[in-house]
Amino acid sequence: MKIYQFGLLFAALSLTACGGGDPINLSGKPVDGGNPTTPIEPTAELKVAISSSPHASTLVKCVKAQTRADSCSLNELSFIYNENPNPTIDDIMNRLVVSDDWMINRFRDMLTDNNMPNTIMPLFQSVRAIVISSDVRPSYFTPYSGAIYLDPDYLWLTNAEKATIKKEDDYRAAYAKKFQFLATERFVFNNTTISAPGSLSDKTERSLGAALPEFAGLLFHELAHARDIYHDSFMVTLTPSDKKLSEIYHDRDTPQMSDQVFVSTYKLTNSDMQAISLNLYGGEESKDKDQQARILTYTAAEVGSLLEREGANDQYAYYKTEEDFAMLFEESMMKKHFNVDRDVAYLEVPDITDPKCDDYIIGWGQRNRIAASEVRPRALAVVKKALANASGTDLIEVEDFFNRLGSPTTLPLIGYCSAINPNSRSLSNSDYDPMQDIIRY
Repeated sequence: MKIYQFGLLFAALSLTACGGGDPINLSGKPVDGGNPTTPIEPTAELKVAISSSPHASTLVKCVKAQTRADSCSLNELSFIYNENPNPTIDDIMNRLVVSDDWMINRFRDMLTDNNMPNTIMPLFQSVRAIVISSDVRPSYFTPYSGAIYLDPDYLWLTNAEKATIKKEDDYRAAYAKKFQFLATERFVFNNTTISAPGSLSDKTERSLGAALPEFAGLLFHELAHARDIYHDSFMVTLTPSDKKLSEIYHDRDTPQMSDQVFVSTYKLTNSDMQAISLNLYGGEESKDKDQQARILTYTAAEVGSLLEREGANDQYAYYKTEEDFAMLFEESMMKKHFNVDRDVAYLEVPDITDPKCDDYIIGWGQRNRIAASEVRPRALAVVKKALANASGTDLIEVEDFFNRLGSPTTLPLIGYCSAINPNSRSLSNSDYDPMQDIIRY
């Protein structure tokens, strides 16, 4: 699921770039406190993956420290960058915390697979820990712990593994029901979705190869959040101390990468789109009652037209500047490394009981939106900023990649499932629920 605490359960932050000193809630979960049904941290019993890790005594404590008050200091837990700016598998595994043993081998298998992009590993320099827990749904990053929290739904292969994962509907799905459209997105290859087969509610098993691309996309997204906040030009200024990481974060002079990139022409400014995203992803209505009433009348075609006018590649980009950064990085890296395209589409909601997939008609949609003239320079700027340890040759390769992107493809204004193949007009009878594509993490 696509959220960001920079991800899930909660975030209580004060970001100059996002509303001055007001606390922002990046996931829609409660700010500093929570309650028994909406916790601010994984509630499953956690353990270190590698008992001999030099950080074994502090890892669990520090990944549970997600509020400003209980954040761990750098003396308690450093960034991977401080140990090795070029992280190895061992460096990363020594920072892993899990709720279930199977997650250890599965995570290692994913990272060491030949198909895992080599640009993933250096990005881990910007985290202090990795958490995989049965109740982390969806994934997120929080700058107070400096850890990424990964949804194990992206990792399971067997029925025994998926049986350990908490089955809970994404609370954000309810936010979409007030609108006349659905904002969806999906990755496709050769006119077929790359989503691995099976779900938490069936008995289908899958291979590591089938699950790996989506897991790579998850890592690109969450590590982009970590990199945005704790990039090497900031971390090089840090020295070990007893000062809480949350205070280091708030007292920083070096701006986030997203603040450095999204200035002047690169900044998204459409206030109606921002209000829609606050509704969709945070459950927060606009304080301007006229604006709130207006956005509730928008059709899929009208919202798509608004997106097309600016350089966003997704509706989620309007939620927070940090999401704009991560969405551009994720789509770019998935295209570069897997040659998969991403569909972004707005669907008209059918006024019938139990609609099938093709009852949701596309009002506006594009494939490979990062190739659009409004989006491409923003995506290029993000990728060049976010890549860790990139050489001059690497950056030239990135520019060549963006120069070869071509143009976006307009999706036909037909049923959502049928439109996955823009060259076909045959209707699908699929029971696939497009609601699954409104939020990934």
